[in-house]
Amino acid sequence: MLKKLASWKWPPAVVVAMSLALALPALRAGFFTDDHVLLAEIEGRLPVPHPWDLYSFCPDGETLRQAMAVGAYPWWTNPEIRIRLFRPLPSLLLQTEHALFGRRALGYHLVTLAVFAAMLLAANRLLRTALPPALAGIAFAVFAWNDMQGQPAVWMSDRHSVLAALFGFVAVWLHVPRREQGGSWGGAGSLLAGGVALLCSEVGLQPLAYILAYELLRRRQIKPVLPAAALAVGYLVTYWAAGYGTRGSALYLDPGSDPLGFALALSGRLPAFAGDLFGGMPLDLWLLSPKARPPLVAMGVVTLAIFGWAMRRVRPALPDEEARSVGWLLLGALLSAVPGAAGAPGSRLLLVPGLGAAAGLAVLMVRLPSVSPRSRVATALALVLVLVHLVGQPIQLLAQVVVIGEIGHRNEAMARAAPVPEREGVDVALLGGADPQVGIYVGLLRILSDPRPRSWRLLTMAPCEHQLTAVARDALDVKLVGCRLMDTVWEQLFNQKHDSYAPGDAVELSGLKVEIVETVDGAPVRVRFTFARPLDDPDLVLLTWRGGALRRIDPPPAGSTLVLPVTGT
Repeated sequence: MLKKLASWKWPPAVVVAMSLALALPALRAGFFTDDHVLLAEIEGRLPVPHPWDLYSFCPDGETLRQAMAVGAYPWWTNPEIRIRLFRPLPSLLLQTEHALFGRRALGYHLVTLAVFAAMLLAANRLLRTALPPALAGIAFAVFAWNDMQGQPAVWMSDRHSVLAALFGFVAVWLHVPRREQGGSWGGAGSLLAGGVALLCSEVGLQPLAYILAYELLRRRQIKPVLPAAALAVGYLVTYWAAGYGTRGSALYLDPGSDPLGFALALSGRLPAFAGDLFGGMPLDLWLLSPKARPPLVAMGVVTLAIFGWAMRRVRPALPDEEARSVGWLLLGALLSAVPGAAGAPGSRLLLVPGLGAAAGLAVLMVRLPSVSPRSRVATALALVLVLVHLVGQPIQLLAQVVVIGEIGHRNEAMARAAPVPEREGVDVALLGGADPQVGIYVGLLRILSDPRPRSWRLLTMAPCEHQLTAVARDALDVKLVGCRLMDTVWEQLFNQKHDSYAPGDAVELSGLKVEIVETVDGAPVRVRFTFARPLDDPDLVLLTWRGGALRRIDPPPAGSTLVLPVTGT
């Protein structure tokens, strides 16, 4: 089996066709999570600074206040939070698509798959420039069929990374052969492609790491890196000077504003990245529960150790040219993973590092059995890598595409079925929306609906018992039993200082006042919500998530308490 693997020619068209076939269920998908934020911005239902700046979700305090007024962000959002990402070309592309397709998702998905296919072809050209044909073909299949391609292939909001990878891979591909032919640097074409990649996304920084790795290990020169380095430095200086970047969120990190926090986060995130890239460990578990993070990091460390042992076993038998090529691709994967670690961890962050990792995996699949023909361990490891990356990963890719589509359709169905009057001016308050799809995104779907509510506010995401007491005709006391507010990952998305509250703290919003009544170790366990209208007003709708559906809550009589059992189930 392993001999046939090395002898097959791995036609790029077949590999791309297989990847597109695995992504084909995307055509049945609708919009997914942040897609609704972008649509709401395009249609003027949420504030946005400029048409080309759709990814500036929280660019300043005034825009944040406007978004919180309708409930796009919860009351505990850090007032200093900034999530402003420079992605002008994807923003303009989305504006164009909206003009052509409106809310018909199929058109967007066709464009996304076309960009995805172009990115794969650029990756193939780069691999075939760097590696011998047999290794390049296997590496391309490992890259193209990996589950990290699931979100880029189907998620409209993540298309910025596919566009940046497309032009970034072109930049590296233009640089390498020019240098191999004696050029002093990659040339204007390479620099132009790298610049376009940076106009697509901060992900455009990652392919430039491959140019640095190539020059360090393959050519052992620094001077040819200077044009690309100047481009990267100029981009970063402009990026931060213009106010772009992130701060105030526990999931999104900004090396510019918090270099120490970013450096500490790397110690855990990079091993977890390696566990997914080399061992097929699902990195998306990182956001599901904090309890999943230590095992992901530990498995990543073990995976790195096994991979390092295998590469040391193989290295003496590799031709020098092949060893240097694989070496700079692996170094490029490592260097490119560093800026990627600033995002909320998930497989989508591995798109660019995955290219170099695929080269290393291809070498082990092909060379390890021949280097150690009598070693059952080496042969077994090569076979496991084949099964994981050429059998298991395509299945995971298909499953991820299908699941994303199903979640999108489920959210739309939940939004339609929500027991909310179909009239203007309604205020909705959600308690216990622990599932982020319910707590965060169903409200955005209703903001996009007509007639839309005046506000749709998330009051709690805590997955435990709630005791609701009417302390006034317009005020509701909510006490949590068995947990605290802002202990979950998704609550901390909006506020890095999630354990810095004290009794008496208050947040004033349009039509709602929030007062912290009781805390445990800095996190609220009892909160009072005072509304601009009486609790029994028909235009004030209290909801909770229970039994797989949004259900309306009748407010308790004055002075009495209503117990909501464990929510979010």
